[in-house]
Amino acid sequence: MIQDTQKDSNRYVSFIVPVYNKSVIQFKKCLNSILFQNNFIKEILVIDDGSKAELGKEYALISKKLGARYIYQKNMGVSSARNKGIKEARGEYIAFVDADDILKPQAIHFQDFDDKPDLIIYDVIKKISNFSEDKIFSFPTKAVYLKSKELLKYAFSESLINWSVAKLYSKKFLVNHNLCFNESLKQGEDLDFVSRAILSEPHIKYCSRINYVYNFTTSTGDKRIEQDPLGILHDAEKIYKLHIHLLELMPVRMQNKLNQLVCSEAAKELLRITTMVLIKKPRYFIKNHSKFKSYAIELKNNLTYNSFYRKSLSSIEKKNILFLYFYGYSRLIYHKLVKK
Repeated sequence: MIQDTQKDSNRYVSFIVPVYNKSVIQFKKCLNSILFQNNFIKEILVIDDGSKAELGKEYALISKKLGARYIYQKNMGVSSARNKGIKEARGEYIAFVDADDILKPQAIHFQDFDDKPDLIIYDVIKKISNFSEDKIFSFPTKAVYLKSKELLKYAFSESLINWSVAKLYSKKFLVNHNLCFNESLKQGEDLDFVSRAILSEPHIKYCSRINYVYNFTTSTGDKRIEQDPLGILHDAEKIYKLHIHLLELMPVRMQNKLNQLVCSEAAKELLRITTMVLIKKPRYFIKNHSKFKSYAIELKNNLTYNSFYRKSLSSIEKKNILFLYFYGYSRLIYHKLVKK
């Protein structure tokens, strides 16, 4: 279970891998990629979040074969699974790895633990299904030690701050600051967790090295919307309010520009949610239109520059079905063409 390649317990890392009905092949690749990190003592905790019985047996067998601890719980969501992992972890440091992603070989170096930082951040490569080009996410700095306030500006668009993965967290720091995932969120839980960690002012070390391969598929988010439209809408509003709160911590000279960025991104997400619900569950959208309308009005009142999203928000507010259908089906057709 524990890879005793070093005697120093300060280098002991617990890798937490939540899994729920994922491909067995992907799952095995994920665990093997963790085993390739052999510069330090480690443990792997597989938290099965209520997968189908047949898959659960496969996960348990693979975990046992590869020396991982397998823990089963009823389906409560990825945040609950990660929190379970935090409680069970024995390591001084904790890393989160999604079961359909992998770590790069030898991505974590023994020297990364020098000075015992509370939070170690690495670069990410995002692989988008059916796209030929990968995207690398990093911070535009040569600095090794970063301050919390320096990182907040990256929270307003897709960046390393948006993901709980590709990081090592001191378990002592998480426990002392009562940091865990918000189990009520089904979307945006990573940004919520990481931003709270950063606002707790940890000693942050940045290792400018690709550590994590994020395998992204657009269908994952769409399925969540289908399953719980109002829950996802509620989470989108909470993330928007979190962004507004973070915005207030930024220098005044940056707030107006960033506010428009935040509102545009929120409008884009609301448009995606609205059109998905309208296409998949038209009666549901009509019945619950008032909830979509109120959020659209709030965003439109704060968005002054982006004419397309202002028009889109007006279409949601006024229930302009034709425009919303056109946008929604255009998005679906685009993704289908990309898959070909």
